[in-house]
Amino acid sequence: MINPNSDESLTSYLREVALRVLPQGSEVEGVTCANSPRVIETSTDQVLASVEILRATMASSNQDAFFVACFGEPAIMSLREVTRAPVVGLGTAALVQARLVTSRFGLLTTLERGVPSLWSQLETAGARAACVGIRAVNPQAVQGSAAPDSDVTKDRFPALAERLEERARELLVEGADGIILACAGFSPMSATLAAALDVPVCDGVALGACIAHGLWASGVWTSKTGAYAWSDASWAKPDPS
Repeated sequence: MINPNSDESLTSYLREVALRVLPQGSEVEGVTCANSPRVIETSTDQVLASVEILRATMASSNQDAFFVACFGEPAIMSLREVTRAPVVGLGTAALVQARLVTSRFGLLTTLERGVPSLWSQLETAGARAACVGIRAVNPQAVQGSAAPDSDVTKDRFPALAERLEERARELLVEGADGIILACAGFSPMSATLAAALDVPVCDGVALGACIAHGLWASGVWTSKTGAYAWSDASWAKPDPS
């Protein structure tokens, strides 16, 4: 379970979610990218985090599967070049979740500047037509709020929780019958938001862990021919075994 940012409390939360849904006896190693930005919101953040994600994967190359807990899925294609294990991203998991339980969904994200890249991500995933819109909550602009991380809860930061609900209701008015949280840091509020809205709220964390486990358990692995062939980089040191 790779948390691409440097928030250790978020890593702990993500690991706990995974352990709750995986079969008894499963082991989850939570990895925090300590030298990454605290929050990944910009293209620059993604570039800085990508190097740390790649290093973390190389250091844990004997894992059965990897889950990258960031909606934008930084470095995920690179990871598939340096491991035989299945690699799952949070964005893909959240979209699968939403498309199975909603007919049309809306996305909630952090900053306005990230909206264009999310539309591109939806286009690539073939999910753009099912999305009624994307709303940014701009956490830093909400009084009494903070940057989104695992410490963000309705009790601690009610203004941010209210902002998420407000923006989600706008999307429901526009025709959404479910919501995607396009930020791992919003995940701790997904259950509260779902109860308030009475629609599915998909954050992809639990399902992503299950998909990663399911790929391993079903005996498939990342192909080592074609686009995901072992990297030729000397430092990658791929181990086909």
